[in-house]
This record gives sequence, C-alpha cells and structure tokens, in this order.
Amino acid sequence: MEEMERYTLGSSERQALVLGLRGCGLWAELKALIAQSQELEEAAGQRQLLLQELQAKQQRILHWRQLVEETQEQVRLLIKGNSASKTRLCRSPGEVLALVQRKVVPTSEAVAPQSQELLRCLEEGARHLPHLPLGSLLRHNPGELQPLPMVLPSIHQLHPASSKGPSLIALSHILGLPAGKAPELLLPKATSLRQDLLFLQDQRSLRCADLLHMKTSLPPGPPTQELLQIWASQEKEQKENLGQALKQLENLLKQALERIPELQGIVGDWWEQPGQVALSGELCHGLPLPQWRLRWVQAQGILQQLCR
Repeated sequence: MEEMERYTLGSSERQALVLGLRGCGLWAELKALIAQSQELEEAAGQRQLLLQELQAKQQRILHWRQLVEETQEQVRLLIKGNSASKTRLCRSPGEVLALVQRKVVPTSEAVAPQSQELLRCLEEGARHLPHLPLGSLLRHNPGELQPLPMVLPSIHQLHPASSKGPSLIALSHILGLPAGKAPELLLPKATSLRQDLLFLQDQRSLRCADLLHMKTSLPPGPPTQELLQIWASQEKEQKENLGQALKQLENLLKQALERIPELQGIVGDWWEQPGQVALSGELCHGLPLPQWRLRWVQAQGILQQLCR
C-alpha cells in the first residue's frame, strides 16, 4: 500500500510538472503570438500609409492628366484658329486692297492740296533767309557787339541807363534778389513779402489786443506805496522771528555749556565705581562693558576738547 501511495504521489507530481511545463510553453507561445500580432499591426499601419500615399499620387496623376488633356485641347483649338486666320488672310488680299482704296486714298487726295501749299510756304521762307541780317540779333544795344546768353532771364534789361533801371535794381537789392533778376519776377516776390508783412502785423495787433484784454480783465491791484509797506512789514516780522530763534538757540547753548561740568562729574563718578569689574560679562543694548568704556573715553575726550 505504501508503494502504491508513493507511486501515485509520484505520478501526480509528474502530472503537475508536465502541466506546469505545458503552461510555460503556452505562455511563451502567447507572448510570441502577441509580438507577431503587434508586428502585423505595425506592418498593416505602414501599408495603410503607403496605400494613402499611392492614392494621393494617383489623384495628382489624374489631375495632371486632366490638365494635360485640357492644354492639348486648347492647343488644338489655337492651331485650328491660326489655320482659319491664315486661310482667311490668304484669301482676302483683294479685300484689304479694296479697303485701302476706299478709306486711305480719298483722305490722301483730300490732304494733297494742303500739303502742297505748306511745302510752297516753306520753300518761300527758305528763299528769304539768306537776306536777313543776323548782326542785329547778336547785339543788346546798337553800339556794342555782345553774344546773347544761353538763358534769357527776361525780355526787359536792368540797364542803369534806362529810366526804370536804377529803381528796379535797388528794389532787387532790397528784396535780396540778384541784380539780373527779371523785373516781372519782382512783383510776385514783393507781393509775397507784403503778405508776410500783413500777417505779422495782424499777429502783432492780436497780441496787443490780448495783452490789453488781460490788463483790463485783471482786478486792480494795490498801489506801489502799499506794496512797499507790506514788504517792509513782512521783512520786519521775519527779522523779529529770526532774532527770537537766535536768542532761543543762544539760551540752549548756554544751558548746555553750564551742564558740561555736571555731566563730567557724573561721568567721573560712574567711571570710578568699584562694581564695574563685576559687569564685564553683561550686555547693555547689545554691547559689553569694555565697548561702553571705550565709548565713554571717546565722549570724555570730545567734552574736554569742547571745553577748551
């Protein structure tokens, strides 16, 4: 019985071991299947992306093909139109000639007499040119020979010998213009300066009116004598106040000087106290006794200097 039980127990352990091994194998197969499924999902996603890219390329290709077909159709229509136009032009030189004869020839025949008359006038003027004296055109005055300048400032000449020459030259200098400035340009300059003068006069009159209005609108002030009296009284009051303040300061200084010997005695009495040695480890207002002694020495020296 014991051997049977041992055999039974051994068989159950073996079955458990076999089942455990089988479970481990199934778990490994499950992990492998999960990994394969993930790889398949990734591959499917990549293929889906590739499919979308291919579809987009297909759409672009179809759109491009449609554009090419439309362009080809337009080119065919243009070729047909050019052929028709060429055929029409080849067939209609007679029509063009008839149009020219109908529109251009009558107009040229109507203009021909006027052009002949104009040509005759020009030829007659050219025949008179050699007989014109050019010397007078190169002179300002009959007695002098002077070439004309490249730019003529005016038809008038600011010559001192003329009746209006000196006045115009003086006016040019007054207005700040060069001496050769044209007289007809003096009037606009003078008008502009006149307008500026009127504007400044208006501004001055407005300023004077504003000042007068301010003077009349302000209330009348006290007379000069009263102002002097007020100023004298205020100055006297200030002097009295200053004198009182100086007297108070002098009294305070006298009291301080009178209390100096008393303070020296108090300091000396405190300095000679025998209990100071016992206070070396204590603090007063954050300072030990040696620092207070140093301060008292400095204060005593300052008091002695003040007493001197």
